Amino acid sequence: MRPATNARARNISTPITPRPRRKRLEEPRQSRSLCEPVTLCIFSPTSIFFPNSHNNLFEDLVQTAHGLCAGVLLPITESNSIIAKTTAKMTNTKEMKKGDVTDLHSKESAYELSVNGLEDLVAFEHTPAGLCVVSKISAPAGAHFAYITSHVPQPKVSWKTIQTSANTQTDPRSALLYMNHSCAPSLEVHTYAPDADGNYPTEPPSGRLGEEAKHLTPAGLAGQVKVARDRDVKPGDALTFFYPSTEWHMDRPFECLCGAGNGVCLGTVAGADAIDKKKLEKWFFNEHIWQLVKERDSQ
Repeated sequence: MRPATNARARNISTPITPRPRRKRLEEPRQSRSLCEPVTLCIFSPTSIFFPNSHNNLFEDLVQTAHGLCAGVLLPITESNSIIAKTTAKMTNTKEMKKGDVTDLHSKESAYELSVNGLEDLVAFEHTPAGLCVVSKISAPAGAHFAYITSHVPQPKVSWKTIQTSANTQTDPRSALLYMNHSCAPSLEVHTYAPDADGNYPTEPPSGRLGEEAKHLTPAGLAGQVKVARDRDVKPGDALTFFYPSTEWHMDRPFECLCGAGNGVCLGTVAGADAIDKKKLEKWFFNEHIWQLVKERDSQ
């Protein structure tokens, strides 16, 4: 899936006058393919990260950031010029105050907040290198946050996809793509599996869509996003979820820097299959993950 990365990270601002790019970025290594553009995203110690396969390039950009980056690069659908644009921001932008948010569509974001009806729920928080998504609302533990109404089923796993069953996955086409991973997440993603013909439901298993029905696409409902079972969400909180809760095998495993502490942070995020059986009860997992655990342990 997506991390952020690996995200979907799987898994983004007011234009400024950029400084001249460093030679390192003007003349990238010939052996490094940039078929997937990236932008650097810096997070606080409580944030999580979108990994990417361009590890050496990541290190280069981290060095350019003067060691400020605790996190990872978020692949996006913009052009490769984003790399230079991002680097300029890192060296020419004052540190944003904590809690600074914007509802304006960023040139670094692939989707408008109105997609999936998120404009009243989600905001983009500026960092020196881009945007991450934060909550605009207060909600108690376990509360409904949003349905995944905008998505496109995919034939195979990628850094952007969310696994919805043992053998299906879909690409969230909204700002939900920018939810980072955390081992102490603020949200849970409860997935809905398609039927035998590959059709996703048009109504949740219990209840009705209500006002969110107007945002439903022909692809149907891919799942429900809820507030984590063990915490509330407040305005400005980073919107994160535990990637292995949907992913059995990560398309791109990555080192987690969520800062959740020993005994909570996985260290390496590679999917639910890589987690010790004794530790599984610490987190929420979708039913298809538990079924895969059962099949694995019965062999």
